[in-house]
Amino acid sequence: MAISYNLLVDWNNDGDFTNVEDDITGDTLSLSWSRGRDYASALEGRSKAGKLSATLVNTDGKYSPNNTSSELSGSILPGRNVRLTTAFGSEFPQSFPIEFGDIIAWQGKLDRILPEPATLGLKTCSLTAFGNLGYLNQFEVQLSSQTNRRTDQAVGDILDNIGWPSADRSLDTGLTTISRFWLSKKRGIEALRLVEETEAGFIKETKDGKIGFDSR
Repeated sequence: MAISYNLLVDWNNDGDFTNVEDDITGDTLSLSWSRGRDYASALEGRSKAGKLSATLVNTDGKYSPNNTSSELSGSILPGRNVRLTTAFGSEFPQSFPIEFGDIIAWQGKLDRILPEPATLGLKTCSLTAFGNLGYLNQFEVQLSSQTNRRTDQAVGDILDNIGWPSADRSLDTGLTTISRFWLSKKRGIEALRLVEETEAGFIKETKDGKIGFDSR
């Protein structure tokens, strides 16, 4: 069974990965990514922001943010969507019960690209991206007092306040109702953790980049 990985960046921020320059797989020399809990326990572990790191060929300075002659000039910006997909080769068992085609393995936001010193004449750069929980933490949440909010509704209120799209959420119906709920100058993850603890649920990143909420 052959599995290949494709690394994509939405450089022009148009919401898709279909432009010619978006597929940077051919320039990728090495790749690693993570997503999951900060502690290996379903009871005690909390979701942490995922991370993706890649080393790219940068011979002509294409991925150097300060190179104004690059075709990506002005587009190498923090917050661009980064997606990793897997594709199965033709020898993959045809009886396997999945829909064929690329499958999203990881999605998050670009943090930075840094050119690196040449090694044996090969110029490279490092790309770092973080999962969307990390992205949300740059925002401060302020919510006025509300009453009788289910925990999933409270999570929705927080994401609305941040401006996170409703299409990019996967929220279970909460089993706990908060009698009075408000937030004052809480960072995104901190705000979500308060609701997570009230429900004894789980806030997470899904593989396709959604913010997820599991009820208890």
